[in-house]
Formats: sequence, structure tokens, C-alpha cells
Amino acid sequence: MSGHSGGFEDASATNELPYDEWNPMEIAKFEVALEAIGLAIAAYSSRIWAEEHKDDPDPAAIAALTAAQGDLARVRRELKSTDRAQIADVLARYPKLADDIEAGRI
Repeated sequence: MSGHSGGFEDASATNELPYDEWNPMEIAKFEVALEAIGLAIAAYSSRIWAEEHKDDPDPAAIAALTAAQGDLARVRRELKSTDRAQIADVLARYPKLADDIEAGRI
């Protein structure tokens, strides 16, 4: 037993980090990274909706946007709270990505 009370020796707020490594700031960064990816996914949803509601929607554009959105959903599903490098990358890139998607630059 590692000296923790309550039987939490192997417990984790994320089910990935050992209790001894749990750090509220790291968990907060993970949650913000998930949110940043979610905003980019939502931006794609907005673009897909706009394209679908044009007088002459472009099926190829819809397919490309949907595929890109799916790629982001996969990144979000695969993001691990223990992968600090990936979390840092998401936090550095994805807020701007969401803006670029929404503005139609991507």
C-alpha cells in the first residue's frame, strides 16, 4: 500500500493516470484540449450545414468537410490524458484551426 487513504492507490480522475501522478493542472489542460477539438468539430458542422442549405450544394465539398470533421472526432477519441505532447499540440493549434474552419480558410 502506498499510504493513500480510502483505497485510491490506483484510482484516477481520468482512469489513465496513476493516483500519484494526478495533477489538477494537467487534467484541466486535457479538458481544454478536448473542448478545443470540439470547437473545431462544431465549426465543421456549421460549414456542412451552410453548404447543405445552399441553392446548389456541392456534394464533394460536403464530403470533404464531413471527412475532415470525422478526422477531428477520431483525434478527440484518441486523445490521452497522459500524452502531454499531444495535449500541448492541440492547445497550440486547434483554437486557431476552429477559427480558420469557421472563416472558410480551411
